[in-house]
Amino acid sequence: MRKLKITQSILNRDSGELSIYLNEINKIALLSMDEEARLIRDVRKSVAGARNRVVEANLRFVVSIAKTFQGRGLSMLDLISAGNIGLIHSVEKFDETHGFKLITYAVWWIRQNIWRCLQESNRVVRLPGNKILNLLKINQASSSFEQKNERLPTYWELSEEIGVSEEKITECILSSERTCSLDMVINEETGYTLMDTIADENVPPTDAALLLDSFHYNIEKVLKILPSRQQLILKMFYGIGQTERTLEDISIFLNRSKERIRQLRDDAILAIRAYLRDNPAFGF
Repeated sequence: MRKLKITQSILNRDSGELSIYLNEINKIALLSMDEEARLIRDVRKSVAGARNRVVEANLRFVVSIAKTFQGRGLSMLDLISAGNIGLIHSVEKFDETHGFKLITYAVWWIRQNIWRCLQESNRVVRLPGNKILNLLKINQASSSFEQKNERLPTYWELSEEIGVSEEKITECILSSERTCSLDMVINEETGYTLMDTIADENVPPTDAALLLDSFHYNIEKVLKILPSRQQLILKMFYGIGQTERTLEDISIFLNRSKERIRQLRDDAILAIRAYLRDNPAFGF
């Protein structure tokens, strides 16, 4: 049987503990199919050491599976630990009479347990096991459908595929959203974090001054269609370039009645509205 060797080309040994672990499991001899079958029968008979021997002989296979989940929020050691738990469950449930090796059966258990740990690790609120299993089914069905049809499935198509109602699929997908730390580094070269990409609402945008100048320019341009008196009334009433004033203040300043000032203001507003309808380029 070909020996599976975990090397630097397979994963990055950033941890000294990981290196020691990999060196140790590489020293454990693999089992032939007959040896494995005999040990599995001993496991069912509760023979001392049988389960440990089967598990230890398959630890390197867990590593080869765990490496495919790297970069998703858990360290390699955590991924391996989760996979090892799945391997132990598979040993207890494996039936050697089917004629294939344990690892063929154990792959599903290893992947499922790693996936469950990944789902739980990035959540503020822990999801129940049945929801995590439904999420796994949804992701598998979605990937399979996309490969066959070159498009993502609808919720109805997913419901037909996995036998789960559309409401539950919607609920699972909405609950699958993960939380991220604002201190998470998103660019290793610059060291930028997620916080650096969030706009500060207390600081005006860089083009705010330019937009304000453009806005004032357009206002002045529109006001020029009015007689000078009406321009002045609108500027004083709305505080354009000066402090806002009441109709009474304006009437005293222009030596006109308050009612006359109101009429001139309303006529000016109607004239501007008509002008803007004919000139939508101003964007007001």
